[in-house]
Amino acid sequence: MLRNTGAMTRGAWPTEAQIRELALPDGFERGREYFERGAVTRVTRRDAELEAEVQGSQYTPYEVPVTLAESGITKAACSCPYGESWDGACKHIVATLLACLCQPEQVEEHPTLEAVLAPLDREQLHALVRALAARQPGLADLIEDHVQSLHSPPVETTSRPRAARRRQASLETAGSVGRCAASCVRWTACDLRRRIGKSAEL
Repeated sequence: MLRNTGAMTRGAWPTEAQIRELALPDGFERGREYFERGAVTRVTRRDAELEAEVQGSQYTPYEVPVTLAESGITKAACSCPYGESWDGACKHIVATLLACLCQPEQVEEHPTLEAVLAPLDREQLHALVRALAARQPGLADLIEDHVQSLHSPPVETTSRPRAARRRQASLETAGSVGRCAASCVRWTACDLRRRIGKSAEL
C-alpha cells in the first residue's frame, strides 16, 4: 500500500502516466478493459478520499479506497484477493482511476466526514455509533479497545527505557485500532448507501 503524503485540490485527477506507474503493464491493460466495459459502477469523493465499487468475478462489487494528493496517488487499496499482496495496483484500482480521469462528471462529490459529523450533538453521535456497531460485526470490539487505549495510564519513560518502548508499542497499537475502526465505519457507510439505493429502486 502507498503512503498518504498530503491532500489535493478539488477537481485535480491523476494523469494516465501516474496511473501506469502504480501497476504492472498487464495489470494496467486489464484495468483499462474493466473501465471500458463499465465495471466501475460507482465512485464517490470526499475531498482527497475516493471510494469506488468495481464489479469483478464475485457477485458483490469490490471496494476500492484511494487517497489523492497534488503529487498524485498516495494511497490505494482493494478488497479483492490480489489487493492483499501488493505487487502493483490491481485492475480494479486501475479501472477506478481511469474512470475518474476519463469520466470526472460521473464522480459523486460529498462533504468530508468531519463536515457531516460537525452538526451532530453528543446524543446523536452516540446513536450513530450504536447503529453502525449493530450493523457491522466486530466494530463494537474495536471501539471498546480504542476507548480503553485512550484511558490507559501514561507509562513512566524517564528511568526505564523498556517502559518507553512498551508505551511506543501501545501508541502504535492504538493508532492501528483507530484506523481499523475508521475503516469499518467507511465500509459500513458504503453498505448503507448501497442498501438505500436498492430500496429506492424497489
